[in-house]
Amino acid sequence: MPLNIDIYKTYFNLGIKIYLINKFRNRFLFNELNSYLKQSGQKLSSKQISRISFYTTQSCITNSWFSLLRGAVPSKEEIQRGLYLGAFTPIYDDLMDSSGLTHLELVSFIESGNKKSSVSVRLLQYLFNKLKTTTKDFSVFEHYFKIAGEAQTESIKQIKEKKLTNSELRKISYDKGGYFTLLYRSVLNNPLIENEEKAIYSLGNILQLTNDIFDAHKDHQNKQQTLVNISQDLNNLNNEFLELTDNTIRQFCSLTYPSKNIKSALYEIIPVITRGIVCLDQFLKLQANNNGVFDLEKFTRKELICDMEKTKNIKKSINYSISYKSMISKLIE
Repeated sequence: MPLNIDIYKTYFNLGIKIYLINKFRNRFLFNELNSYLKQSGQKLSSKQISRISFYTTQSCITNSWFSLLRGAVPSKEEIQRGLYLGAFTPIYDDLMDSSGLTHLELVSFIESGNKKSSVSVRLLQYLFNKLKTTTKDFSVFEHYFKIAGEAQTESIKQIKEKKLTNSELRKISYDKGGYFTLLYRSVLNNPLIENEEKAIYSLGNILQLTNDIFDAHKDHQNKQQTLVNISQDLNNLNNEFLELTDNTIRQFCSLTYPSKNIKSALYEIIPVITRGIVCLDQFLKLQANNNGVFDLEKFTRKELICDMEKTKNIKKSINYSISYKSMISKLIE
């Protein structure tokens, strides 16, 4: 199938999964969570619903990627675990930020089972128990949850007044993105094969960078340090992003899964990654128009918002995707 036709098919299928299938599943998830909370006279807030919806979308996408990689559609149980983890992550993230508790302290608090807890704590207790009782090999999930949680604890340093170096921020960002992506992979029943962990960790690095790129204005307003908003010259970060993308593609292509599976997974991964490249292009233009300096204080919120629903941005993303698909086809022949 010609690359331009194949890319449109990929975008269409991703859209169906995100905007139709996942939204449909979320309705049942929210009903389940509200039924549980109703027992104590509580319910989900609109903010929690919005945050959970965002993360279940991420879970839906990663579930699809890694299922394509193994060549088998996710089971009902795997889909449900993905939803539970997608709901768990933002509640866990927000509670850790607001409470100042470390990962281990928060897990201990969750497991204490206090029935008079807040909505957030009760949700975490419920969701953690669901994940614990339904995951086929909970020890694998627990392993990645522990190291992802340690990375999350380290990320609290990003909102401290002490300035972090580029290398410190890179480790914090890459560990958080890499280990949480591996955590989302752990909801599937099939074990990791040789070098798959390394490839997925690398992919998680890109996903975290992409999040930081799109959240540049918000993070700056919140005084949260990231590799994006501490930089006054994004050319180096742009080169790092592109090099990381190339290396990640090569790592996936070297896995011993059938070639058609690797292609299918990467073809669906690439459109998500190219969003980051499109946004970086926008930021580099702002930098060029500001005497070569990327100064967030000089740019408006509107200038820093990369609207991926704009036709020109969609076209750019598609063109980048076609280029990467050509690269993948050459690597896997």
